[in-house]
Amino acid sequence: MNPAHPVSIMRATLENCSVGTKYFVFRWILFGLPISPKELKVDQFAKVLTLKRSLTGKALNELEANGYLSVELHFSGARGRPKRIYRITEKLGSIAWAEVKIYFPNLIEDLLTTDLKSAAGTRRHELKLPARVLLAVLLSYADEGGVVHSAGTAFLAEKVGVSNESIRNNIAKLKELGYIRQVCPGISSKKLIGTVGSAFVLNLGHSRWREAAVRSHLWLIDAAIPGNFPLTFEAHSVVNLARKSRTTYRPELARLQNSLNQLAPDFEIADLREIRDSLMEDRPFRIADRLQFELEMAASAILTQHRADLGAGTLVYYLEIVNTHVKSKIVPQALFENRNRACNLLIDLMYQIAWLIAANTLTLIKTQLLGGSTGKLLMHHPVSVQNPNTGLRGCRCFAVELINDGAEYSTGTQIRLAKG
Repeated sequence: MNPAHPVSIMRATLENCSVGTKYFVFRWILFGLPISPKELKVDQFAKVLTLKRSLTGKALNELEANGYLSVELHFSGARGRPKRIYRITEKLGSIAWAEVKIYFPNLIEDLLTTDLKSAAGTRRHELKLPARVLLAVLLSYADEGGVVHSAGTAFLAEKVGVSNESIRNNIAKLKELGYIRQVCPGISSKKLIGTVGSAFVLNLGHSRWREAAVRSHLWLIDAAIPGNFPLTFEAHSVVNLARKSRTTYRPELARLQNSLNQLAPDFEIADLREIRDSLMEDRPFRIADRLQFELEMAASAILTQHRADLGAGTLVYYLEIVNTHVKSKIVPQALFENRNRACNLLIDLMYQIAWLIAANTLTLIKTQLLGGSTGKLLMHHPVSVQNPNTGLRGCRCFAVELINDGAEYSTGTQIRLAKG
């Protein structure tokens, strides 16, 4: 029985095992060593897997101690220590041979090639092993656009085999070196979105991937350049509208209605009052950053799959996108038990806003980016520091990335688009 792919081990949790042990198991599966390697000693294991003897010995001990390997002592009759025969237990076999869908096995394999020094004394990787395994784990959970939708610190620490502090430090390092484009912190909300871990946008076109890198082009719109398109932050506008919808002053309601129409047509101010409580946290803008991220992920799916409809200027509801992005990630129905009307109104509003984001983005970039290219278009909208006076976070840059477009390989150069 063969594993579906060696990289499936990246999703596994090896109880009480270190990051080196996880790496050892990956190398073992990759090289297809026999389940019962009767002749292999620790030195031979290390040589075949091109690993250090110290790492190999520690990994075998941890796997044995935690029930992933069984060991039999074989006495040959000669003097000396008996041979240790390692056998994979069902506990490890059920993990190693699991069927999982992973989009970028080539990138994971490139990360996890051995890093022993060459004759020239150089190493293949700029990242140390914990950072490489962490990035491999993130890649194993990424969708086809390189987005990991929910992975908290404790979750990642368990998968990698390191401490929470190590995860935080290595995420900062991966951001600094450009392997992670954006991190959107996780939240816990009883009103909207629910409880989710941090989301990550990975840089699939990083030059360090070498030949394994995914072909991609990144367009970065910088709001600081005079004449550029103004950038909006739709989630903040929605929460602000909900906050102000308590007013009964007619002129204020009229201004509110106009603002709402700019965000999404066919939505009444009375309906906004119906869903206001679903948007209002103790700190109203606490969920706005994550809401913006999820809206842009939904808009990315619309932009990728339905560009022709966007260009026609008519809003069309696609149930797959509604279910995959809005119902599951923005308006999880578990939070709206016995509140079907509020749930449906929120789903309707959020989908319309995602559609509008996609349509506006298409208008913005179609002459510079799309042409006849095909591939996944991914938007990410990083935010800057919070304004203490308004409670809003300012956004300076808006990125649009074209992934797997079949064009010449790009290292992800940032291009600033000027208006017109």
